Amino acid sequence: MKTTQQDFSEQVRWPDLKTGHRMSSPVTSVSSQANSSVTVARKIQMALPECREHPGQRCEAHCNNCNQSACIKCILSGLHKGHAAEELSKTHERKVQKRIKETQLITTKIIPNYQKKDVEIETTMSEAKLECDHFGKENVRLKQMWHQEVDNIFDRVDTLSKSLLDKNLGPLRKYQEKIRNLIFEMTETVKQNEQILKANKVTQVNILSSNLKKYQEVPEKIMFKMPPHISNLIPGNEYGIGIGNFKATLLLKSNTTSTSVLSSSTTSQGLAQLLDDPRLIATIHTDYPSVKSIACLGIREAWISGSKDRIRFVDINGSVKNTISSNFPGECMPGDITVTKMGNLLFSNNSHEGGTVKIAKNELVEIRIQLSSKMFSGGLCYTRSGDILVHIIDDCFDGNTLHKISRYRGQKIVQEIETDEQRKHIFEPNTMETFVSLILKPVVVLDRTGQVRFRYDGTPARSKQRFNPGCIVTDCLGQIIVTDSKNECLHILDQNGQFLKCLVGCSLEKPFGLSVDGLGRLWVGSSSSGKVRVIEYLNGS
Repeated sequence: MKTTQQDFSEQVRWPDLKTGHRMSSPVTSVSSQANSSVTVARKIQMALPECREHPGQRCEAHCNNCNQSACIKCILSGLHKGHAAEELSKTHERKVQKRIKETQLITTKIIPNYQKKDVEIETTMSEAKLECDHFGKENVRLKQMWHQEVDNIFDRVDTLSKSLLDKNLGPLRKYQEKIRNLIFEMTETVKQNEQILKANKVTQVNILSSNLKKYQEVPEKIMFKMPPHISNLIPGNEYGIGIGNFKATLLLKSNTTSTSVLSSSTTSQGLAQLLDDPRLIATIHTDYPSVKSIACLGIREAWISGSKDRIRFVDINGSVKNTISSNFPGECMPGDITVTKMGNLLFSNNSHEGGTVKIAKNELVEIRIQLSSKMFSGGLCYTRSGDILVHIIDDCFDGNTLHKISRYRGQKIVQEIETDEQRKHIFEPNTMETFVSLILKPVVVLDRTGQVRFRYDGTPARSKQRFNPGCIVTDCLGQIIVTDSKNECLHILDQNGQFLKCLVGCSLEKPFGLSVDGLGRLWVGSSSSGKVRVIEYLNGS
């Protein structure tokens, strides 16, 4: 039997039916280098598989109907009689050539295309970071021109800028990871193909599946665009700054007297709004009979203190990550807790020698502020400027008790606001005033000089029980949130003290401790059960 192969440079020689075990076949080998590809034609002896039906016979043909190897006897009178068949060397060579072409296409076209996409993504991310850095520098320059009272606007703009950057870079990072995974997968495919081609085993070549179609469909590129930032400078008249839907303007008007009007506006589109039905995200069980203070750190963790002498660091699943002993012999339980910008725990404590404010760093507890004898520490607040606000109870020699709020910069007092009312919890809102929650009394908001801006006594909420404020926080919208244990609800006010709504439900039990995490969710501690409930109350938080 003699067959002429049209596709090869030389004819295939069929072996003797009795002794032939190998077939001569020209193949093409491909060697890839960094900058060149060399194709070399060579002739090899192809190992023929043994026929299962006819012992001693080698499969020299390929049955196209059954897609399997067959010997001459199978083709002439056996299982494959009458089927379309061709020389096995032709079938093998055709598949080898197909695999070579696929490998070349992946190597020369597809992988470079993916690598180009990877570079484009990296460039886009770098440009986004540069744009964010540029805006940060512009933000700092504008801060120097504005009065200290508007620092909160820049803090909010900076937060929004980073939040938007992180929000947009997230999909890009996932896209880049997908591209890189596919590049790695294709590279491994190329290595596998080269190894199979080098081994030249018919069975492996035949069963190897192709992913070429998958690789040719490049994932659709994700577009990135930072929202525009706006700055408007008219010296002596108007200063403006904004990013996305948030805008703030400082208008300067000068007639016989000099006045300034600050206004900031935020459109509802794309920013968080109050949910009609708040959602309970998680319930954290603690070993405290009552949770008094909470200080969130990030989006899934918080420090918690209660009616015990230990402060615990827990995650949203209730796992205890760390425990700090809050007192030493002769000291009481912690008064209040907060966290610094670096994530270190601050807590107030008292003993017969006076009050202290301590800081926990790397498992070590140090005294940050030491008060004089008969002066005791209560509520704490760590401000954006790095100052520490401390509620101090001073037992005077004349038998009277003086309450004051001291602003510490380091260990130095830079401001004191005296009052005859007990300030239990202190909080700094977005407008840089000092919030003070009064137990069994109205919430009072003071400005930086100590003057009262407004009071809130709970009347607009029309609650059944007397307003009983506990802890107080502000959210990303500048709204004021106060716990009310008697009415088992949270009061939500706007920046000017106007009542917005009461947050009820979500299994609230005598809510007292309160904090806001990095996603804008509320962590609410119960004064009766010791449980902490994580509540989502903003749309888009």
